[in-house]
Amino acid sequence: MTFMTLGERVSALMREVAVHVVMPRFRSLAPGEIAEKTPGEIVTIADREAERRLHDGLAALGLGARIVGEEAAEQDPGLLTGVGEGLVWLIDPLDGTANFAAGQAPFG
Repeated sequence: MTFMTLGERVSALMREVAVHVVMPRFRSLAPGEIAEKTPGEIVTIADREAERRLHDGLAALGLGARIVGEEAAEQDPGLLTGVGEGLVWLIDPLDGTANFAAGQAPFG
């Protein structure tokens, strides 16, 4: 049995989400998979699905940490209350969404 550190497990989760959720949608988003969440700020299906997958994967680590995602906090700003207290995972599922949606780099 191979032991993985917490950092290795989180890195593996991030790579898995990038490979299976984000990259397959690069340069292949349908118009209905891109939305404006606020003026000038867009969100894609890749953002939302990546955040869900990261949330579930981080929760499965069993650390009891709060998990606050950018898209979830956009829908429910109350999630940010007390965000500086205790153990918290902050998720920005796709940085550079405008570039991603336009089919150009950089994004992460």
